[in-house]
Amino acid sequence: MKYKLLVALAIQRTIYNVLIHRAGVEHYSAPFVLLMIDSIHFFVAVIMVSITGWTTHNTDWRPMLLPAILAWVKNNVLFWGMLYLDPSLHQLVYQINIIFASLITPIKLSIRQRLSIFFLFIGICIILYHRDDALYLPQHHHVAGITLTIIGAATSAASNQAFEDIIKQEIGTTWVRQLQLSALGVVGAILSCVQEREYILNSSPISNPMMMLVLIKCLGDIIIPFVLKYASNVVKGFSDTLAVMLSIILTQVLYHWKPHVEFYIGSAFIFIAAFMFNHEIEQIKSKILTV
Repeated sequence: MKYKLLVALAIQRTIYNVLIHRAGVEHYSAPFVLLMIDSIHFFVAVIMVSITGWTTHNTDWRPMLLPAILAWVKNNVLFWGMLYLDPSLHQLVYQINIIFASLITPIKLSIRQRLSIFFLFIGICIILYHRDDALYLPQHHHVAGITLTIIGAATSAASNQAFEDIIKQEIGTTWVRQLQLSALGVVGAILSCVQEREYILNSSPISNPMMMLVLIKCLGDIIIPFVLKYASNVVKGFSDTLAVMLSIILTQVLYHWKPHVEFYIGSAFIFIAAFMFNHEIEQIKSKILTV
């Protein structure tokens, strides 16, 4: 179940990252798009809670404030980070979220895991240093895109860890917590939309590709809580690594991009780092189960 969720999340993230360049997102307001995503997520969560029933366990709203605020920041900065970078570069820079996740996880890291984080850092540096082969689209701005993606990776790791800490201490509250998280997201998006109301009113009608983008992003927001429930915030990095591989392939096919050899060297470092880190976690879990 865990690996099925990770693969599904990787596919979702790759499609969303590629589609964001073809849906004309630059013509829409980011808060309005995020409002649509959180509203659909909230609607789905309400239906699922009504089917499964409201749990009798503690479902206080106050613990959800921190992950909700962090998720609001993450969604906004990653939205623009994806728009300003080509899909493969964004995914590779976003791998830094494994470093942030490892710094805040309660799991004690082994020497091998620390070494894998070092490989990850080296790989990212190699890719960012050799950018004369960068793929540029009209809306791209690499400095802003890389900065926003790093901020998004940090807030994503913090938000997911805070959410993981909550749902792993509870039984049968995943859909309830999703309802609360999406409801708080709707409130934050509405407040942001109020500031951009004139721009929203003058924006183009929602197109079919744009609606597809919204639905795919909503699907990812639904999958992530279950990944955190049955795996962990750090193991979730495995799905991001798969997304990197898929994004590189799709970017080369869609945009006829031929990166330099340094790009592949840096990518190899990142893949090795992700494999080492996640393989070590699986070994630790196996030892615990045998004991």
